[in-house]
Amino acid sequence: MQAQYASSGLRRTVKAILVVNIHNHPHVLVTSDANGFLDLPGGRLRANETEIEGLTRKLTNRMNPLDPSLAVQWQVGECLGVFWRPNFEKLVFPYLPPHVTRPKEVIKIFMVALPETCHFQVPENWSIRAVPFFQLYDNAHEYGPILSALPNLISRLHLTLTTENTGTEAKEEE
Repeated sequence: MQAQYASSGLRRTVKAILVVNIHNHPHVLVTSDANGFLDLPGGRLRANETEIEGLTRKLTNRMNPLDPSLAVQWQVGECLGVFWRPNFEKLVFPYLPPHVTRPKEVIKIFMVALPETCHFQVPENWSIRAVPFFQLYDNAHEYGPILSALPNLISRLHLTLTTENTGTEAKEEE
């Protein structure tokens, strides 16, 4: 990360909140790598790429099935949160600390609406897991600051749960 920062500057990262309904309760889809590290789907942006283009590219490359007839049409919604990495450490903040003039990374979290049914395919040694909101809430020691903040980020939206094991719609609360 230090070498990349020296050559390119601030790292821009985007992540997707994918919400599904399981047993009439919202769950967030997270990816898990071979080491069991849980994260939201997404990744780093290219130099001249917009956030929506980059997030759509990352979701398509990492989660769309190889069969084009099963491809998901990603509907990237609004940005619900921004986290900052002030140093070359793992620690991130939901705000830019006032003493930090040159942050190392900005992470933007977007709501992504899923169709009623869809198929996913993830890279080898990865898996997708649905984690209920109640398990994430106030549980930073297990899920980290970003995942544990998701219930708060989504709380201003009105989630309309559809039939079991399908997507949800999110509308901004008025």
